[in-house]
Amino acid sequence: MEIVRENKNGYAVLMLSGRLDGVTVTTLETAIDKVDADAGIVLDLENLGYISSIGLRVFIMTAKKMQAAQKRFLVCGLRSPVREVFQISGFYNILQIRDTSDDATRE
Repeated sequence: MEIVRENKNGYAVLMLSGRLDGVTVTTLETAIDKVDADAGIVLDLENLGYISSIGLRVFIMTAKKMQAAQKRFLVCGLRSPVREVFQISGFYNILQIRDTSDDATRE
């Protein structure tokens, strides 16, 4: 998995590509931990082709951490089959999801 970071309107936008699974999950956790405490986080999944349950766990843990810090956490760019995983797992009801990173960073 590759992660490219961009700062946009007070958010750290992390653009993920490849696969998010047990092998690559540490890469995402490290990237999230490096985000400045004052920034909101947007995970752009437009180029993510696969996500496992361990990857979903990182999303939930990040959402809880950001909520406790009163910071925004959004996900955007969901494409099939990742979108299907989010729908089946109920993450559409748990996370704030937007179409694009521009939509997410406007808030």
